[in-house]
Amino acid sequence: MKALGALCLFVLVSSCLGEEEDKLKVKTKYGDVHGFEIEAKSGKHVHAWFGIPYAEPPVGELRFTEARPPKKWEDVRDATQYAADCPQDKDRLEKIMNGTHAMSEDCLYLNIFAPEDEAGHHHPVIVVFPGAQYDWGTVRAFDGTALAEHEVVVVTVNYRMGVFGFLSTDDDEALGNYGLLDQIEALKWIQDNIARFGGDPKHVTLMGNLAGGNLVSLHLISPYSEGLFHGAIISSGGMMSPTAVLLPPYKAVDIATELAEKLGCSTESTKDIVSCLREKTADELVGTKVTGPAMMGFGAFAPTIDGPGGVIAAAPRAMLENNQFSKVPIMVGTTDKWGATAIRELKGVEFGISSDMNTDFRKTFCERYPEGPRSYINDMLNFEYTDFRRLHDPAAIRDNLIRASADYHINTGMVFQAAAHAAGGGNVWMYEFHHVSQNDPRPSWMGAHGSDDMVYVFGHSLMSASDSYEFDKTDEEVHHAVVDVVANFARTGFH
Repeated sequence: MKALGALCLFVLVSSCLGEEEDKLKVKTKYGDVHGFEIEAKSGKHVHAWFGIPYAEPPVGELRFTEARPPKKWEDVRDATQYAADCPQDKDRLEKIMNGTHAMSEDCLYLNIFAPEDEAGHHHPVIVVFPGAQYDWGTVRAFDGTALAEHEVVVVTVNYRMGVFGFLSTDDDEALGNYGLLDQIEALKWIQDNIARFGGDPKHVTLMGNLAGGNLVSLHLISPYSEGLFHGAIISSGGMMSPTAVLLPPYKAVDIATELAEKLGCSTESTKDIVSCLREKTADELVGTKVTGPAMMGFGAFAPTIDGPGGVIAAAPRAMLENNQFSKVPIMVGTTDKWGATAIRELKGVEFGISSDMNTDFRKTFCERYPEGPRSYINDMLNFEYTDFRRLHDPAAIRDNLIRASADYHINTGMVFQAAAHAAGGGNVWMYEFHHVSQNDPRPSWMGAHGSDDMVYVFGHSLMSASDSYEFDKTDEEVHHAVVDVVANFARTGFH
């Protein structure tokens, strides 16, 4: 009898372990994947699958072409490690994010964080597109564990960046917008497969910060993206940002030509340019700097307007004004001193900004615009961003430069888009994030800035190496409140 009891116990334990293993093994349209379990700080368990291919590797002749669905595989794929990051400036990424980062053009992979629950549940899905700028960013900064604890499935997506994602010759040789097309391919994969991971393909919310926010916003006006998502969260970015798309008088082909010349390629035709650039190594392409328009500020390579039938049919402003955008609910917002990031490195800024430094900064600011509007931009700076009661107060000058930088990069475009979206019949929710931790090592004059709002969604994974700190009790409360808001928006769109 003892032997029989032991055998029954063994069978029961084996059965339970088998069921747990089965939850981590998922059959996708292209093959089976096996994930792993994460124990969150709360003690809850989250299931995760990393490094799932959603497209063919864009290498060789597929460099500078539209993403294609992945090929099927036969064996169970190990999904317990992140795939390599897409090629970018490795030194910059590792300095900011800490640690080592493998890189490869074979980088079109996604990662899934899902609640641990019974089979058959379908949770809202948040799809995160990383990217501080168009030429750098990593999914490793976006830990979806906290959101998964709040009954949301989180998908983080690698996509081509910089020259690989946005090179364009303004013709059929290189149409550009490959980074956006990668994201669209990922969204198609999610529609086909996410239900198998506990996600609801009818409740997909896009989310991005900075350049990632720009790209999320551009999906609202792309006919290619229509029907693939049902809400959007845009943090410190948007289609109306001056960094969002390359606009006239600047031409993408001029940037491609400059790159080709610096790499010793023939520029007789766009075919010559693209053929030669396909032969160069990833390191050569990443390491060769081209100027690009000063207005961009996010690097030379950016999304382009590719005309009727394209990914971005017309200028974002025209699309908004003509009511040509998805009417899904959106939540847009930023930090209350976002612009502090732009002036943080100025010498002596901790004591304020002198009148001479202010003059130099404004000159540089105006030079970002074409010659025509420069004079009235300068007048605007004098009128709107000058405290005439404190003309020579360095702290007042510094605060006004922070406002000017945030309005230029973020606020003006964000408010314009929000107003147009609401006027066109879409629901809009706006926020401004103010919380600053008592443990934050950065100077107090900076306030809540940069991506601080997203830090309270994704936690320490999004902190830069030099500015990392531990959450205290108040920070944890803010963290849970912010995650709750984001999860509820994904669940309901706030109705």
